[in-house]
Amino acid sequence: MHDARVLTNCSVFQLAESHQLFDVRHHILGDSAYPLKIWLLVPYRDTGKLTHTERRYNKRLSQTRITIEHAFGLLKNRFRRLLYTLCAEPQYATNIVYAACVLHNVCQQDMSSDDDDDEETDNDANVGIAPNGSDGDEPAKMKRQRIAELFML
Repeated sequence: MHDARVLTNCSVFQLAESHQLFDVRHHILGDSAYPLKIWLLVPYRDTGKLTHTERRYNKRLSQTRITIEHAFGLLKNRFRRLLYTLCAEPQYATNIVYAACVLHNVCQQDMSSDDDDDEETDNDANVGIAPNGSDGDEPAKMKRQRIAELFML
């Protein structure tokens, strides 16, 4: 099944579409397989005519997504059970991933408490639970454009 179809069939999609999950200040990131929504930011389609701002936005979005993918890789390395979550029922898979994120954050906090008090800790390593048809709706396009322009400052 295509990633976008999996998304549209899950409760996250219905909650986000009904504005029960995110307000306009928050969003999740997706790749070009997903539709642009006010709560789901995706790259601009590259038809060879992207502006410098749009190319920069796509690059930053990609860099952020790579960081997220890396975090999930670390999570899978720490909790090998996550390699087999696809074999679990969806409600169990969700609970497994959620529990792994919580345990990972506990481990990170425990490791940072072992450090000297005068050293800064890296909170970016904490993993939280934060998942191409049309080009999206106008509010989503405007939000993406405002963020793209902020990258140019």
